[in-house]
Amino acid sequence: MKIFLQKSGIIVLALFLFAGCGSDNKNSNNPQKDLVAEDMITDLPSLMFEEKMYLMLVSPNTQRVWLDRNLGADESCSSPEDIACVGDYYQWGRATDGHQKMDSPLQSEASPSINNIGDLFITNRVDWTTADENGSERILFWSKSDGNGICPNGFRVPTMNELEAEFDMESEEGEDIAEHFLKPSLAGFRNLRDGLLTDVGVEGSLWSYDFTRAMSADALFITPYGAGGTSTGRRGFGYSIRCIAPLIETTDIKIEDDFVIESD
Repeated sequence: MKIFLQKSGIIVLALFLFAGCGSDNKNSNNPQKDLVAEDMITDLPSLMFEEKMYLMLVSPNTQRVWLDRNLGADESCSSPEDIACVGDYYQWGRATDGHQKMDSPLQSEASPSINNIGDLFITNRVDWTTADENGSERILFWSKSDGNGICPNGFRVPTMNELEAEFDMESEEGEDIAEHFLKPSLAGFRNLRDGLLTDVGVEGSLWSYDFTRAMSADALFITPYGAGGTSTGRRGFGYSIRCIAPLIETTDIKIEDDFVIESD
């Protein structure tokens, strides 16, 4: 078994366990469990995606690999209120079709399809589409890590369990997110009623690909004092995305020149 992570940008993973299928999928009839990597990957490569250079971060809490900023952000946050790190605002389950940009045009009519919609941010609807009512197609799409989802090749949208595992959900005092390794953004959200940006610099929300209620989906609510737990948001809201790498089965990973190589 060998894994190759090319430092020049594009990640080529010869072995991802069930690549494209995430763990902890509460809505799957055949949930799969990722194997825990035995060693942390160090000296991780950067990657170019949608004309932006992303770095990778290894979690000190779970040893999981994350991108260093929200999808679409120009840079990692220098502070939670940093406007350059807010990134894009995705409606749940949608493709990178232009709607996610903070100034994309609006449409108040729901889409009859989840595909080929264009760049219109759909307003006045709790769900932006009349198709895929149970969300199964959108879960499948956002859980892809083969480069055919919304995240770079080798990454996908996280589950709620993966998001919550990175924050102290039990602390009564909370935690200073400015010191958190993920450097979360208080990006606010894009309102489903009128498409306006709301509460920028005050709060933030990170979508998961999970949902527990019809017409809604699960997101991690973030404040200056840490994560506030699961927020059940209507699918028409525009929230932030932070991509995670599925866990890989590995034994010995080392760096050689332009590649991270796993030895047999």
